[in-house]
Amino acid sequence: MKWVLVAVLGAGFAACATAGGRAQPSPSPGESIAPMVLNGYSRFPRQIGTAPVFDMDAHRVGSLQKLLASPDGQPSAIEIWLPSGQTFTVAASNVGYDEQHNSITVGLDDKQLNLKPLPPAAESRP
Repeated sequence: MKWVLVAVLGAGFAACATAGGRAQPSPSPGESIAPMVLNGYSRFPRQIGTAPVFDMDAHRVGSLQKLLASPDGQPSAIEIWLPSGQTFTVAASNVGYDEQHNSITVGLDDKQLNLKPLPPAAESRP
């Protein structure tokens, strides 16, 4: 296993282990990891089925209805259930998943989803 030092602006240096040519982050205790684009996963993350769905303005817009995968099992899209009772399919390249907080963010805003945001009590993020 190789170790690579990665410069991060304003945060000093972080060490990353590389395996198979791909850098694997090694966060410090208490440090959070940025959400990952869903099509960057080889399989769906274990807890994603229970994750709430937020738009890019951090409004909770619905819940996960269905996971769609390519024939080899790689995430290709998700279907979200909207409060209106409709479903909306979003390509995995336009979906971020935060494993630490178990939350999904779609790269769309309320207007693109044709929605009014849910009440503030329902918007809270972990």
